[in-house]
Parts: sequence; structure tokens; C-alpha cells
Amino acid sequence: MSKVELSLFKAKKFAGFLLFVFAVFSGGTFAKGAYAPQELKDRPFIVPEALERLQQLMDEPESFIGIELIEANGTKKLEEVFGHSMIRLVDNDGDAFNDITFSFYPIMKDEAGEPVEGASVASFYSHYQLGAEMNNFKAFAIRYAKEYHRELYRIPVLSTPEMRRKLLLEMETLLFEAEKRGHYKAMGNNCVGAIFSALKRAGFPSAGRQEFLPEGTSKYLRKVGLAPFANIVIKTDIEHMQLAKSNLEVVKFLIESGDIEAAREKLTVENAWRALVLEERHEHSDAYRMLLNEKVSDVDDATITRDTVFGLAALDPVLYALCNSSDCADRFMLKGSPLIRANSKKKLSDTAVVSAMRGKFYDEKPQLRARTSRGRGRNLQKKISSTQVDWQGMKEEVIHHYKLLYRSAR
Repeated sequence: MSKVELSLFKAKKFAGFLLFVFAVFSGGTFAKGAYAPQELKDRPFIVPEALERLQQLMDEPESFIGIELIEANGTKKLEEVFGHSMIRLVDNDGDAFNDITFSFYPIMKDEAGEPVEGASVASFYSHYQLGAEMNNFKAFAIRYAKEYHRELYRIPVLSTPEMRRKLLLEMETLLFEAEKRGHYKAMGNNCVGAIFSALKRAGFPSAGRQEFLPEGTSKYLRKVGLAPFANIVIKTDIEHMQLAKSNLEVVKFLIESGDIEAAREKLTVENAWRALVLEERHEHSDAYRMLLNEKVSDVDDATITRDTVFGLAALDPVLYALCNSSDCADRFMLKGSPLIRANSKKKLSDTAVVSAMRGKFYDEKPQLRARTSRGRGRNLQKKISSTQVDWQGMKEEVIHHYKLLYRSAR
């Protein structure tokens, strides 16, 4: 994106924010006048396979190994300018595509119950009810990459088994009880606000915020010490097919020329996966489609290759955990350091890696830190016990985790 495009995008975001402020303070006829709040009666959209998987996680909580917040970047559309957030429940079956993912959104209908199309200032009010979708991670990853052409970002979140168990119950409640979801509010009970409320009820720390925007998800999670790694990018179909273009064009030419063996040798496994997942089936010959399937089926670790290509590579379970032992901390450092170093312009020492993992909210003791409005760091030990930071009993676990990391780095 050029500087001019970036400036225009920022201007549009600011204009969208001003429009929102105008909507909030202009009397709210959408919410209180001609448009009464929608009845909370719409059922959530649930894929049967995801419901079955949810039940499996309830029956076998040890298979639920981690949490990821999934963040979509914003667009130029008013209703999408601040992005979108979802939550993914990571299991241990080695297949990212079937992981359960929840998405919350406003159900935009008029008084007659007909869908409201396009951007609408009314969506900033509490007129609309908050809907829910529970689907496989594949559905969301492909939808955003292929249909919306929007990048997604995986944000690994630290947790304990007990917190994850409670979160399962909270998400089930939000899914099946519309009253618990309530009405949509642009800065509060929105896609990410509903998720953070569920996290708080499940025992995750809260920094006392009542208003949330999707684009601030990762920053907020770092502030409370639960997102030490850089975001993992899931690219759009356009980016993927640009990478595969020259290789696939040669393969198609060789197939059309009748030289299947040369096409087989030329085609890479990575590009075979890109074509299988992102290209439409009816656009290509049977010979081409058969070659794609053959290429990926010949690889022993086919699923691993596919997930790596699409930015869905599995993380070690320890990277979702709050460590309570030295062995865990050593493994955390071993597996987590590359995620930090990969995003650094220079090679970092182990101590520097831990400093980066702390997200600059921890010092060497370590003690939790935050930023003041003037940009100076100040100790949060006193603030932890105040109403501004509600730790839900997690303070000692979080601090102990980072103490172990610091000792491991030394």
C-alpha cells in the first residue's frame, strides 16, 4: 500500500469513526424511535460437524490444547472498517481445518424482518441482535481468503486447562442462549466484545475496558500478558495464486501438450495445495485435477504441508500454556524463540527474546508493567489489586510464568 493509499484509508477510517460518533449522539432514532430493538429469537448458524466436535471437546477436555483469536484486517466499507475478530478452539488431532471457530455479528434486518443490505449507520446502534456462527476453521479461513480477499491473523493466547474448560461452557451458553448474546453495540457488545466478555467470565484477566474494537485485539491481549508472540498471517487467495502462477501455468501447458510425466515433475506440492483449495474445480481439465490430487496424496505429511502453506501450521501445545515448571519454560523458550526471532531484523539473545515475549510489559524481576498516557512505563503491582485490572485469580500464575521464562533465558 502506497503512502497516498494509506493516507486515504486512514481518512476513511476517521470518517467512519466520526459517522459513528454522530450516530451515537444524534438522538438514536434507530434504537428508540421508529425501530424498536429486534427480538432475540434468531438461531445461530451451526455446522453439524462443528457441533459434533464441540461435544467431543466437552467429553475429552484434554484434547482442547489452546486458544487463538483470529483477527481480520479492516476494509474501506463502513461496517468493516475496524476489522473483525473470531475465536478458534485448537485441538490436538493435527488438522487445523476442522477446529471449531466462533464468530459474532449483527443480524441486520428491518422491521419486516427482511435483511438490510450494505453499509448502514443503523448497525452502530443496539437495534440489531447479536448473531453467532460456529463453523470449522477451514470455512472461515477460505471465506476470508477467497471470497473477501482479506488477510487473517492468528493470535495465540496463553491459558490453563481449567480456563479452557470454563471457556467451553461460556461459548456453549453464548451459542444457544440469544439472551446472553443480547443486542449488538458497535463499541461494546460487538464481535470481539462478546468474546472478551466470555473470556473474562472464564477467568481470563481484564484490564477494566468496556469498549472494544477488533483492530485492538492483539494489543489488548499483550497488555494483560497473554499474547507474547507475533501474529501469524493467513494470506489471501490473490497472494497465494501470485506465488503459484508461473509454476501452475507451466504445468497446465505440459498437460495440454500431453506430457503428463514432465508436468508431474514440475508441479510442487505447495502449489498443488494452493490450486486444490483456491481454484474452482470446473475451470480445469480432469487430467489437471487428477494430477493435483495425486501430487498431494503422494506426500506422507500431506496435511502438515497444506497447513504450512496456508499459514495454519500447528504450534507446539506448550506455546498456548501458562508454564508452572522449569521444564515447561525451557520448552516454551525452545519452541517460542523462532516466532520472535523471525520477526526481528537482527538476531536476538535469549534474554532479548524473553524481553520481546513480555511485550515490554515486564521488567527483569519480572514485574508486570503498563504504559502511562505520557509513554513512561510504571509498575503495575499496586494497580493489579485495583478495580482497573481484574485478574480473576490469575495474577500469580502469569507472574510465575514469566519468572520461569526469565530464568530459562539466563
